[in-house]
Amino acid sequence: MSTPEVGIEGITVEKNVEATPGVSPVAPSKKTVVIQDSPAPAPDAGNNESNIRSQSEKYNEGTKSKQLIHEEYNSGRNLQTILRLIEEGRARDLDEEPKHEGVPVIIIGSGPSLDEAGPLLHKWHGGIICSPSHAATLMYYGVEPTHVMTLDPFESWASFEGVDWSKTRTKLITHPGVWLDIIENWPNDILLYRQNLGRSDSFYATTQRNMYSTREGDRNKSEFLLHIRTEITVFSCSPPCQLFAADRLGYGSPFLVGCDFAFSEEKDRFTE
Repeated sequence: MSTPEVGIEGITVEKNVEATPGVSPVAPSKKTVVIQDSPAPAPDAGNNESNIRSQSEKYNEGTKSKQLIHEEYNSGRNLQTILRLIEEGRARDLDEEPKHEGVPVIIIGSGPSLDEAGPLLHKWHGGIICSPSHAATLMYYGVEPTHVMTLDPFESWASFEGVDWSKTRTKLITHPGVWLDIIENWPNDILLYRQNLGRSDSFYATTQRNMYSTREGDRNKSEFLLHIRTEITVFSCSPPCQLFAADRLGYGSPFLVGCDFAFSEEKDRFTE
């Protein structure tokens, strides 16, 4: 049987459904367009999204398999330094940072459009969150980022060299698994988070969580006070992570700059 639905400009669109026992089907009129139910295309059929884009899960799986052992190592080596900075008041959980009350924020990516937008960013009045890849470039343009976010365990202090960061108000957003010399050399405040794989048995949710805590009590009764409670999903690129951090910091509308990485046929990334 067909059930009528009103379409554009009075044309009736009918969709085939199962006939009801005892009810005669209605014949389509001349102005009727009959839509046949058809099964969904197979995952590999045609020019669909699964063929056009790589699946993010594959990227995340590759990121995890390549980087986890380094993050485990770095987390152990960074432990005493980070605990000392927490005690001194220079490092704290990301969610403990005062909120920015809806101030708009720019999220910086590595796409080629950053070459065009970079020289204009000094006119911006709001937050700017970048990665170490963009930090020196922004300072070259006279733009002081409010936050630099590091998530790759292979990024090192070399990305920050050439700028006296102690003369800025820029804060570092990072996790315990980054390269040691970044934690050792950063002169300003550090805002901390842990990565989340969506599994309660992951390294981040168990071992790292307990490492970065203070234990009170004894073997009979003890309590672990967590120093890093904020968790952000593991990403294989920076801008999504920067967006999550911006949300936790209480920023308002985000604006993406340079987030056209590999979209242009002329060049893949920024060059300045």
